[in-house]
Amino acid sequence: GTPKTGTTALQSFMRENEKLLNEQGYAFPQLNIGLKGIFRDRNAHFLVGKVQNEKGERDKKKETIYLKEGLQQIRDAFENYDHVILTDESIWYCLSYGKKSLLYDLKKEADEQNYQIKVIVYLRRQDKFLLSRWNQSVKQRTSHVSEMPCDQYFKMTQEKNEKIYQYDKKLDEIAKVIGKENLIVRRFVPESWRDGSIIHDFMHEIGMDVTSEFQELE
Repeated sequence: GTPKTGTTALQSFMRENEKLLNEQGYAFPQLNIGLKGIFRDRNAHFLVGKVQNEKGERDKKKETIYLKEGLQQIRDAFENYDHVILTDESIWYCLSYGKKSLLYDLKKEADEQNYQIKVIVYLRRQDKFLLSRWNQSVKQRTSHVSEMPCDQYFKMTQEKNEKIYQYDKKLDEIAKVIGKENLIVRRFVPESWRDGSIIHDFMHEIGMDVTSEFQELE
């Protein structure tokens, strides 16, 4: 989904309950391909992440190596599990800008390896999404955006990044590649979630219910 839609909570929950997931035929692999720290839980990051060399320059050769290694580890996971879960909060943006061919590449890989891609996406209402994105920039203070007034940021985003909040167009593009029946769209609204929990909601959508055996997040 868009940033700020609970992905970190979902990743933490699945990592804490990895053994239970495995027992029920689901893998949430920690891909060991040179990506450190949080990227082990953002395990789809190898599909979209940019890698820099010692000079701070983009290293496309290493990106290709990581991609091949990551895809091989996904194939290995399918040797033991029926389902493999991948997640990263930068995919939505990259589908519009950094890596428009991503889904086509994954579909080709899936067809060759004989597995089915399903996409689950959580979307905030656009005005709330833009506001949360601005709040995040202010909190992190990593660029000039953090010093912009909110209305100025909204105007800039609408001019530069309109594709990321034109949800209908992006969803149509995804459905065109993987099939509408394989695209699950959920609102980032607690009232619409199963048991009022995004974790319960997501798990239900992938075919599992959160029982008392699972370790809930604090």
